[in-house]
Amino acid sequence: FDPSGSYLLSAGDDGTVRCWDVLSGRHLAARQFDAPVQALAVSPDGRHVFLGNCNTTVHQVELKALIEE
Repeated sequence: FDPSGSYLLSAGDDGTVRCWDVLSGRHLAARQFDAPVQALAVSPDGRHVFLGNCNTTVHQVELKALIEE
């Protein structure tokens, strides 16, 4: 969840990160990465999402950009 509790983020072995609106349950966005996503964290201010995968890569993505894709 983001700090506001408005969004739920999920990720998995297919390399896809998804963003969901908590109140409506609606799927807002999906973004594909090049490897399975094994770790996901949202910054305390809710501006960034950090993703880690099996090839030791960490991605930093703006939450706003992820939602608007």
